[in-house]
Amino acid sequence: MIKFYMDNQRMIHKLIINQIAMSALGLMVGFPVNALANNLKLGEIPNLLGGIFTAAMFFFVIYDAYWEWGSKYVSGKGEKTPTIKTAFLTTAFAYIPTFVVILAYAVCYIFNLGALNVFKWILLLLCNGMHFGTINFLLGFVPQSYSDGTQLIIFIAAVLLSMGICTLGFKVGKGGKTMFAGYFHKKPERKQ
Repeated sequence: MIKFYMDNQRMIHKLIINQIAMSALGLMVGFPVNALANNLKLGEIPNLLGGIFTAAMFFFVIYDAYWEWGSKYVSGKGEKTPTIKTAFLTTAFAYIPTFVVILAYAVCYIFNLGALNVFKWILLLLCNGMHFGTINFLLGFVPQSYSDGTQLIIFIAAVLLSMGICTLGFKVGKGGKTMFAGYFHKKPERKQ
């Protein structure tokens, strides 16, 4: 496990930093949009639009990071060439702190412990702020008694979706393709 970390620490750290930075961006967009929507009685649509914007930005950033990593290994030759499994495990390794906090949140939710709000705010502030608007939108349609369970499901789904996007980005990059038809990336040349 330590060897895996040492071999892939650059991508692990990059994903953690991207997650924290985009979480901060999500909160900087989400709080004002939520306040504006509530004060002007605009309903939940502004929260949804803000949540979609920040989540899309986050998913693009992590996809791009893993695409770039994969595009370095287009030839697929070499002793230290990472595989798709390596990309997935790297993403899972980077999400270990988030998994720990989600587990603590789940335990507090299941056993109705008072520390539930502490873990909820840790998840929002450091891990899932980019989904703040989406969470507010969905909670507008969920009874208050189900809001904590709904948030737990959103937190888990967000992590799994992020892991899938990172793995997809690596696979597409390593395959020498671009998902965006050359608009954002120059298509890497295949080495013969």
